Amino acid sequence: MDCTRDDDFVVFIRSDRGNDSAPDTVEWELAACASYEEARRLRDSVSNRNGDCVIRFLGETGGGD
Repeated sequence: MDCTRDDDFVVFIRSDRGNDSAPDTVEWELAACASYEEARRLRDSVSNRNGDCVIRFLGETGGGD
């Protein structure tokens, strides 16, 4: 079984914006989206309700020469 993740834009909920801890201790994955636009709509629909949200791209990045 292939356990690799597709290229996704993942929306995370951040519990405490003022906390300087590592992201993996204060952020929880909300959803993986196929496009940035979809992730942005989701982020905008939940922001300021359950804490701040952040979008991260998880996948292969292109690159350079």
